[in-house]
Amino acid sequence: TPVIALLYPNTYTRGAWPMAVLALGQTVNAATGPCGHMVTMVGRSDLVLGNSAAALIINLALNVALIPPYGMVGAGIAWGVSIVAWNLIRLYQAWRVLGMHPFGPWVGRTAISLAAFCVTAAAVRLALESQLPLVQIVAGAVASSAALVAAMAATALIELHDLTPAGARSLLVRDGPPGRPQGGRQ
Repeated sequence: TPVIALLYPNTYTRGAWPMAVLALGQTVNAATGPCGHMVTMVGRSDLVLGNSAAALIINLALNVALIPPYGMVGAGIAWGVSIVAWNLIRLYQAWRVLGMHPFGPWVGRTAISLAAFCVTAAAVRLALESQLPLVQIVAGAVASSAALVAAMAATALIELHDLTPAGARSLLVRDGPPGRPQGGRQ
């Protein structure tokens, strides 16, 4: 991958696919938020222990099944799947125990925007495969960011006016920066 090739010697490129799979697992982890912590805070640490045990069992079983035929990639898949399973269990428990979940109507629109970002990044990567890694990274970042902004505007996650300096200022005044009271003034 261009990022690995740019930052590390060639010997590290073998780890690109396992790292990509783990990144997908961590994306699910980030998307589900602090569900496990919320379950713990209401006194259900027994559920969190069960979640951890289930994730460990899934990880061990998948490691035994996937590492011999697929090596490092199999280990990455095993760990990534166990991270996803662990977080989906925690998400379900937060919904059952607390009656809450972190998702709302924005999820579909966000998924469309992120898909546009990923498809564009993959297309640029394939189109510029013969170029230097730095060229691939810069072109991919620019094209993917443009696709993301366009998709976010098309799905009404943002308004194009918000991307102008005046729009950004109005957002700060309306919502205020973090730690500042409503209205943007102290």
